[in-house]
Amino acid sequence: MAKEKQPLKLKMDVITRWNSTYLMLKRMCDIQEAVKATLRMLRNPEWNALREMCSVMKPFEEVTEELSSKKTASVSKIIVIAQVMALIELGKYIEEPLISRKENPLVLWEARKKYPRLSTLAQKHLAVVATSVPSERVFSKAGQIISERRSRLKSSTAQKLIYFTKMKAGIG
Repeated sequence: MAKEKQPLKLKMDVITRWNSTYLMLKRMCDIQEAVKATLRMLRNPEWNALREMCSVMKPFEEVTEELSSKKTASVSKIIVIAQVMALIELGKYIEEPLISRKENPLVLWEARKKYPRLSTLAQKHLAVVATSVPSERVFSKAGQIISERRSRLKSSTAQKLIYFTKMKAGIG
């Protein structure tokens, strides 16, 4: 006697199960015709969106299942998965538009928390560019303040003049 197949039923999303949303959407797609016959409110664009969501979520479901399996060693896989996730993050970042040269990159990276690995690296390695231009400007201004004609200025007066000139010019 042939064993009868149980009819497939819709699945519910369970908040404590990572993959339950994927399984719920996949089941809906699997029994699309039966659902369409009952719920006529879903149109082709919605079904296309459901299928696309399933295709995006499937790799995550596979990875979680593999990491949850007792048969495999997960530590070695976590390293590979972390590297793949970093490559995906890098790929998404590369597709973003370039920022203007006038924007502060540290502020930008603080706002781009959607790239946690890259954001951490950027904040660690983006430093103020070492340049002597500001100090050269101050030295140049000091040369204009302390000249042959003003050689008898007290050092405290010269320091104050240099400081105020620097503040006025916005150098320091």
